[in-house]
Amino acid sequence: MTMAILIDANVLYAYTNAKDAHYKESIDLMKKIIGGLYGIPIITDYLFDEIVSVVSRKNTRGKAKILGEYLLTSQFRFVRINTELFKQSWNIFTTHERFSFTDCTNIAVLQTFKIEYIATFDKEFKTVKGIRVINQ
Repeated sequence: MTMAILIDANVLYAYTNAKDAHYKESIDLMKKIIGGLYGIPIITDYLFDEIVSVVSRKNTRGKAKILGEYLLTSQFRFVRINTELFKQSWNIFTTHERFSFTDCTNIAVLQTFKIEYIATFDKEFKTVKGIRVINQ
């Protein structure tokens, strides 16, 4: 198992928005993640797209640019959703009603790279065998 943690978009959004219900939790969680408690912090290109788009739409384009630059230049590792991961994500999507397609890409990445941890406030991930949800 790879010592790493996948960071879901909802954690990053809460981290950028003091009005979010999970803001304080996200601050504490990101300190642990950046400090290396869960290994290498990872995001996918799909998560990057999702978080930058949401922050641009809900906050400002300026905040989205700052967040994007931070993610691109920080210790975060990027995983691109290639053809194999896309196919695996589609298979997961067609068999799990509760998850968005982007969530299914998260599951595919976690399973393919044998990553144990996901930082998310989405409770549905707790139903996936072999994944440990970290949200505090």
